[in-house]
Amino acid sequence: MAPSFRQETYLIIQPGSTTTLVELITPVNANSNTAGYNNEEPPYPLPTYSIPTEVYYNDIHYSTTKVDATYKKITPIINGEIVDLDSFKFFLKSVFKSVVLHYNSNFDNTPSLTNFPLLLVTNHKWSFLQLETLVQFFMEQIGLNNLMFLPSGAACSSGFGSVANGIVIDIGKHKTDLIPILDYLPIKYLTTSIDIGGADINKNLLKLFADRHPTWSEERVENLKKSNIFEVLLTFNSDDDDGQNHNTNNVMDTNINTFVENEQGSLGKNDEDNIDVAAIVTSDKDTRQILEERERNKNTKKNSELGENTFFDASTNELVIVGEERFKGCGNLIRSISKQVGMVLQQVPDINKRKVMWDNVMIVGNTSSITGFKEAVLRQLIKDYLVQEPASEKAQREKEFYANAANKKKGRYIGHVLSLEYQNQVPTSIKLVKPPEYFPDWKKTGYGEIIFLGAEIVAKQVFGHYNDQFFITRDKYNKYGPPAIWNVIM
Repeated sequence: MAPSFRQETYLIIQPGSTTTLVELITPVNANSNTAGYNNEEPPYPLPTYSIPTEVYYNDIHYSTTKVDATYKKITPIINGEIVDLDSFKFFLKSVFKSVVLHYNSNFDNTPSLTNFPLLLVTNHKWSFLQLETLVQFFMEQIGLNNLMFLPSGAACSSGFGSVANGIVIDIGKHKTDLIPILDYLPIKYLTTSIDIGGADINKNLLKLFADRHPTWSEERVENLKKSNIFEVLLTFNSDDDDGQNHNTNNVMDTNINTFVENEQGSLGKNDEDNIDVAAIVTSDKDTRQILEERERNKNTKKNSELGENTFFDASTNELVIVGEERFKGCGNLIRSISKQVGMVLQQVPDINKRKVMWDNVMIVGNTSSITGFKEAVLRQLIKDYLVQEPASEKAQREKEFYANAANKKKGRYIGHVLSLEYQNQVPTSIKLVKPPEYFPDWKKTGYGEIIFLGAEIVAKQVFGHYNDQFFITRDKYNKYGPPAIWNVIM
């Protein structure tokens, strides 16, 4: 039976192979800047907690810390797959208890947190048995009354504004998931993973620095990758040895670059020219000061125009000078993603749906926040798969058409269209889905964790209006047990 109140407090957990994102949504936890929202509808906050997904075990007891030398570290999730379910359950229980203690220490006389719903973002690699076991764990050992499992692909679709048909490219550290979305639902039998992720960039950078900077550590390379001077440039990430050879097909490159600009509206250029009103409203700075800083930045050279630039290495607390290596290292990852995307979408039987999916490519993960990375992936997809009528054939067809136009009857249609030979092929266009512009706090971070944002949106829609057909209630669990998960809409 639905409660007589609106549920405004709920917990969201997104487990990952490396870190787990956690946020407790409450009516008063507007921990992101609420200026400009008139306190009517606080923004969806960035995840407060980013917890390493690891526990320690000494063959008898689990622990969240290494108590002594007998405890060994266990990573319960590897490449998205739950490899140790008992360790994972202990980890989830520890996270849950930590949130309870923190919440109860800030608010007195509050009800038990077990009365609040939980939304858990799941991975396509989790088995049916593991999902049912987790349902039993949360409902019996934790004592929850409301529980929802949300596939990461569906969360991503919601984060981008409820994309009905498309493909999600979720780039992790050591793997990349490709999840086709059809009629708002992830298609599991077409979902696949490739054993390459953001760590491949680090590996390539270490090779590039081996001669010039042999003492560079993995931590320094990671800090470089996260800095604002690291970006993807076409000439340094070509097909030839990951950018070693800068000679490319100029004609093809010009055509592809033109198509990218037409399809994406020159995203990079527009972002520089457009004024971010939401960012100004939520900023503590004076509007005039922000505009003056913007004008000063216009007069300075872009990072891509500099032979060398510096970044701050937090591991050694020093400024480090980097050359053109900061533009390299991403080519292998980009080409691997493009190859697999084509293999996945080629299996979609409905050609009309497949065409729409090519127009809705969603790239997520922290690696996607690298400047120019998304555009580089788009360019590779266009280069590998876009169906275009050859310029010579198009010119010849139009020439023949207009040569015979004088013989057409007056008033008869004299337009020309793309040859049917190419109309019946897919894709004739490839586009990236732009993330929403109305979340200024998320926009600052680059939307790398947009899956979590999508989970927040879904949680508010489902729990805020108590749409219990989407989650497991205590009554459903008492009636069906762990298989109750298959009686709700996931």
